[in-house]
Amino acid sequence: MSAEEPCVFSAFYQGPVLGLVRIPKESFSVLGGLPGHPLRRLDNAPMLYRADPFYLRVDEQRWLFFEEYLYLRNRGRLAALPLNADLQPCGPARVALELPLHLSFPFVFAAEGEIWMLPECEKSGRVDLYRCLALPDRWQHVATLLNGVEAADSTLHRQNGRWWLFTSLRQPGGRSMALFSSPDLLGGVWTPHPANAEKRGSGLPNGSGRPAGRPFLLGERWVRPVQWNPDYYGQGLRFFELTELSENSWEERLTEVPGLPWRRHHHICYTPGEACWVDQRTRVPGGARPLG
Repeated sequence: MSAEEPCVFSAFYQGPVLGLVRIPKESFSVLGGLPGHPLRRLDNAPMLYRADPFYLRVDEQRWLFFEEYLYLRNRGRLAALPLNADLQPCGPARVALELPLHLSFPFVFAAEGEIWMLPECEKSGRVDLYRCLALPDRWQHVATLLNGVEAADSTLHRQNGRWWLFTSLRQPGGRSMALFSSPDLLGGVWTPHPANAEKRGSGLPNGSGRPAGRPFLLGERWVRPVQWNPDYYGQGLRFFELTELSENSWEERLTEVPGLPWRRHHHICYTPGEACWVDQRTRVPGGARPLG
């Protein structure tokens, strides 16, 4: 046996073998459309599923970004789909960003006259910020906001003159929520919030408490969606109103948002009056109970 053979076998096992094992137990679908109308499902291409949708409108351009998990590679990449004014696909999906590591949660947003993306790449140990050079598939890495962390589902939020970064950190004892802030998107230092010492959400089952999309403004209230998975991953959502957000205080309370889907959804991107996109877990391990 040559020295290369174990490495080849390991790559095959870590890629196609483990990816194919996930088919019977893990698949997500993206649904969305105009608020107040029935949500329509996007088709998944063969041997992949789509998840973590983020809607972006720039003038009259409308794009839907999402993760494409490829079973035969056992990792995700980021793709973008052009939409028309009725939020229906008007062209093929295009690969927006792909790395040798798993990518998901393409948090895209407009700020300071430019388009940015904060994708999840937990295994890199960083939270990286990209600037868009041309939509949808030319991105330039411009900053590392956090380093030396295993962070998932990181979301940025602008409020009270500061940038706030909500994220789920993998730490000893399990996952917990963490908050960082900076006065500047690119040049500032990202300061850990004192509330991080509480390790909010640690001990909750199946990734509960993780961010589940970008915060949205509902009237005068900022609402933050989070995952709620008492029985299995991808089971449902909860919504928390941000009641106080400062360098010394982070307070939020559970709230209801009538009309928004939450059962069997693990992510939501809601733009009031314009768009609602969710993803839904469509295959669940046997024996899992519905969310009550």
